Amino acid sequence: MADDLQGAIRVTEEVLESTPGFGFGYFTLIHAYHYLGEKDKAIAAAAAEHRAFNDPEAAMALESTYAESGYVAAWLRNAQAFEEVYRTDGVLAWVVGQSYEFAGEAEKAIDWFEIGYKVASPNLPYLGASVKSPAIQSNPRFIKLLRDMKLDYWADKYSQAGE
Repeated sequence: MADDLQGAIRVTEEVLESTPGFGFGYFTLIHAYHYLGEKDKAIAAAAAEHRAFNDPEAAMALESTYAESGYVAAWLRNAQAFEEVYRTDGVLAWVVGQSYEFAGEAEKAIDWFEIGYKVASPNLPYLGASVKSPAIQSNPRFIKLLRDMKLDYWADKYSQAGE
């Protein structure tokens, strides 16, 4: 979240190497690789995360969609799969939003971040730091959401960036 993407990858890979099966590091790898433009590695990290959380079907679907239809299609497929899970879980709105962000679907991402806010998704406090898409950061709906969440530092930062 501090924009040291290479450092984040290094530390996360060390943690995952020393603690096999630790599922939470993949989130960091996915983000870092995505924002570095390393699509193969971002998809591989997302598939590994699915496997770490005992969802090999989602991993295979992500990998096969990426191989057959490309990066954007893979993230759209991932978002749609989590939309289905959300209907029974409620916590995964954040993941759906992140998947739409990676697919370049800013409005849909914000829709899901707003849903996450309504259901008190536990990862939402990181929203200001973790969303890196300029199309989302500069969106008035996103800035309002940050203000609603009392994340005024980020709302101010993104509001000023557009001036």
